[in-house]
Amino acid sequence: MNDLDKERQTEGRKAWYAVQTFYCKEEHLGKYLEKKGVNYFIPMRYIEHETLDGKKHRKLTPAVHNLLFIEKEFTEKELLERVKDCTIPFLLVRDRSTRRCYEIPDCEMLEFRAVCDPNYKGTLYVDTVTAEARPGQAVRVRKNQLIITLRSSAQHLVVGHFMSDL
Repeated sequence: MNDLDKERQTEGRKAWYAVQTFYCKEEHLGKYLEKKGVNYFIPMRYIEHETLDGKKHRKLTPAVHNLLFIEKEFTEKELLERVKDCTIPFLLVRDRSTRRCYEIPDCEMLEFRAVCDPNYKGTLYVDTVTAEARPGQAVRVRKNQLIITLRSSAQHLVVGHFMSDL
């Protein structure tokens, strides 16, 4: 089966591409993609900042810097043609052995987007120091808990989402 056949086979299923940006430019790339008519998703969360006069402000920021997802509405070639004049550096995340873009099924992205809803109060983001996580450490999934682990080469980030009525 050649690449075109594989592309046609996945056309019926909705999917997403993972995209890596650099220098925390995921929001800038998102605005650019929006202008080009490309749907995207950036996992966001609220962070509280305290001003010098002691007032607290909530700011919506990316939960994981340098990461966003593009809805697969076009073939890879069509997408790259659409964004060829983009000045913001980015990489489509690819399989090392086949060099094809990873495709994330829409059903998995739907769950991921629900977990990353910034308005939900039960989501906890912690860094590796807090979680004392190590690469290769066993993960235990308990009843009524959903734990997703995101890995990157520089750090490991654990996102915990606790649900009470499963």
